[in-house]
Amino acid sequence: MKIGPYRGLGELPGPEDLSEVLGIPFPDIKPNIKTRGDVQGIPREFSERKAQESANAQRVKDEDLILALLADAYHTLHLCHEKKKGNFLRLEREKEELEVSLYKVTSKKSEIKINLNEKEKLLIEKDVELDKGKNKRKKVKECILGVEHHISNKNQHIKGWKRS
Repeated sequence: MKIGPYRGLGELPGPEDLSEVLGIPFPDIKPNIKTRGDVQGIPREFSERKAQESANAQRVKDEDLILALLADAYHTLHLCHEKKKGNFLRLEREKEELEVSLYKVTSKKSEIKINLNEKEKLLIEKDVELDKGKNKRKKVKECILGVEHHISNKNQHIKGWKRS
């Protein structure tokens, strides 16, 4: 048996199956069955002749329904292609808009982060200056208290001299 491109399909169809699938009565197919190797089938000439008879039988008012069917299939495929292409283009445009929006948001976030870092540095510098100022005031206050204490001691000495 010759193996074709379709493997693993199970049983080969018999003449009855061909008759049912093709819609041709079995008595018409039976005399045309040919056997090649282990496979029974119908010759190409027979199937082409039956297809032509079927096409001719379905003509209405000299119109070929096969052509109408092909035109309808072409039109459907054309519409599907147009829709997919339109959807694809729309999706591409939306993707670009989202990328631009993401870029803007990311750059804005970076600017905010940079500004926050700069403000944090300034705050730390001001905090250090404030601490230095507090230390200076503390030292000045200590000096003033020391001077006041010294003056108070001098005043007591002076009062002591005046009494004597």
